[in-house]
Amino acid sequence: MIFPTLDELEKSVEAGERYFQTADDPSQSEATVENCQKIIAVDPHAFIIERVDGQLAAYSSVLPTSNAVKNDFLMGKITERELLAIATSEPAFETLYLLVFFVLPEYRERGIASRLVKEQIGYFKGKYGINDYYAWAWSEEGKKLISALGRDLKISIALPAYSK
Repeated sequence: MIFPTLDELEKSVEAGERYFQTADDPSQSEATVENCQKIIAVDPHAFIIERVDGQLAAYSSVLPTSNAVKNDFLMGKITERELLAIATSEPAFETLYLLVFFVLPEYRERGIASRLVKEQIGYFKGKYGINDYYAWAWSEEGKKLISALGRDLKISIALPAYSK
């Protein structure tokens, strides 16, 4: 696993904001360096990157949470932004939220996102015994990746009853 430098965190935030437009959507966790640092403070393996030829190519972020937070999110009682605030201020290691995975366009179709998320799932399963996963996949690419991860790892990944 590769951990980001501050410069790479800034580039990750810039790329993510351009694609996900989190600043304009109060339901999403906002792409900021501060939020990335809060996630890393929970566990450094929660935010990892991939470099290709020394350049940032992709990043993946997961967030361990409590089952109560998971259930509230899946039922639409809290937003992703609220989930992030709770999970970073009250760390719990009962379930794993697959928060975001992003590959810069020129590096797509190489299996990078899948590899990063699989590494994180393996780490959190090994260190904390987490065997429960959930995600909010609202892009077509995200939906395909979540489905493939579930199939490849033979795990169930819960999705909210609502969609973006």
